[in-house]
Amino acid sequence: AIADGLRLGTLLGRKLQISNEEKTLLTTRQGKGKIDKRLIAELGFGNDKVFSHLETSRFKRVNLHLGIDVSGSMSGSKIQNALKSALAIAKASTMTNNIDLQISLRGTMGRGTNKPAVAILYNSKKDSLKHLIKYIKAVDAGGLTPEGLAFDAIRKLILAERAEDNIFVNYSDGMPYSDNYHGTTAVRHTRKVVDDLKYNGFKILSFFITSEYGSGDAKEDFETMYGRGASFIKPTNVMMVAKNLNNMFLGK
Repeated sequence: AIADGLRLGTLLGRKLQISNEEKTLLTTRQGKGKIDKRLIAELGFGNDKVFSHLETSRFKRVNLHLGIDVSGSMSGSKIQNALKSALAIAKASTMTNNIDLQISLRGTMGRGTNKPAVAILYNSKKDSLKHLIKYIKAVDAGGLTPEGLAFDAIRKLILAERAEDNIFVNYSDGMPYSDNYHGTTAVRHTRKVVDDLKYNGFKILSFFITSEYGSGDAKEDFETMYGRGASFIKPTNVMMVAKNLNNMFLGK
């Protein structure tokens, strides 16, 4: 899984490297700007357009937070593909100079209880790719799904990393559920936290990983929580998210 993620990430990163190079365009014979010394001699012939303009184009700085549900229902191909995708995104981002990435995991822990827990697995500003590879090997799926509780707990950390373009990506496969946190109350709370991220400039992309495309109450609740950013994908298509994100970066 690690090898597959790194392989795809390298391919995506090469595209970003080519596209993200700063480009400069020199436009001469302008009516204003910086005097072009090569054209000064033409002043004597009535040409007053002896200015040039140098324009440098660069890609905007992008901040991406990827949150992964590690509840028990994510075990097997779901978590494996989610981690492959995360690693591919991380590898590609290390090959550019304008993408910052954080990866968080959420679930529950504790003997005899199900306490919500969040782990920051990776922060590209502080951690190396070797750090991510080392600890991603230890990630497994188990426990319940605290969703909004987890997002709320690290909301300030997420907002502190803002850049020119901000994207919050979520991988999950279930509704909010942990001790005393479930049903309509949990759905509304998750929506409230997501709305706060939107208000603070984050684009929301949330993927419900399921073998069957969403329907019924689960589909409705998921769309309530994440709005237009909600999508339903099969486990085998999770790797496509990395490619689609890469295409998004290429357009910025």
